[in-house]
Amino acid sequence: MGAGGTLRLDDVTGLDDIFTGGSTKETEVFFGPSGTVLGTMNLAETMDVTLTGNTLASTYGLGTFTPQNGGPAAQLGLACSVNLYGFLLESEPAVCEGGMLQDFPDLGVSLGFLLPIKFTPVITPG
Repeated sequence: MGAGGTLRLDDVTGLDDIFTGGSTKETEVFFGPSGTVLGTMNLAETMDVTLTGNTLASTYGLGTFTPQNGGPAAQLGLACSVNLYGFLLESEPAVCEGGMLQDFPDLGVSLGFLLPIKFTPVITPG
């Protein structure tokens, strides 16, 4: 998503209660600052929950971002480990890692990365 762009969730279905887990598929459309469509991302995600003292959840998913201009698609992945109670009380972040891989056939290369990500919860009433 470009600077100043916005993210809109067009279709989110299938995720069960946060404390039981489940899976979902999403389609997200990315818009540029002027409102033009930059591309579409299709995601498939799963949440596995282990009911223990800390109620640990593992969530993971794969996706594909397809640029509107016909450029090469990018493959995306994300995996997180979350203490649900700590996260919902805003006292503990979700610890994740994410990666992306994109082929550039005209250049004869593929580029990718994997990096740690920390999501800090902020709950807004209302």
